[in-house]
Amino acid sequence: MGGKGSKKKANLKVKLIVILPPSKLTIFFFFFKWVTLWPSTIPYSYLGIFGTFLNYLVENHHKWVCYGFWVSWLIHVVEAFYGVKLCQSKGITDPAIQFQWFIQTLLFGYASFGLLVSYKPSAKKHY
Repeated sequence: MGGKGSKKKANLKVKLIVILPPSKLTIFFFFFKWVTLWPSTIPYSYLGIFGTFLNYLVENHHKWVCYGFWVSWLIHVVEAFYGVKLCQSKGITDPAIQFQWFIQTLLFGYASFGLLVSYKPSAKKHY
């Protein structure tokens, strides 16, 4: 029972769970950036109820949307730098790999950072 096929399905589920949340967050940040930086270019009437909501945010709470956008980027930057520190403490010493973790965490935040936090380096053998 189980066999190779079920193991591949389980691996696929794990990969999809890891891939999907960052994709949704990327779309969210795209709209967040659009509303913050270029609100006059948004075609509100073509977005239905979502467009109405975005228009409400721009008209009534644009200052707070801007604050939220820049604070979220600040959090991502701090998280990315802490990710590099965490790489060092977990024995990941290659600067290229640390840079990749930095960029990934900067773009995807906790979706990436959580993977790094849960990473358990293999124990070194002492002879």
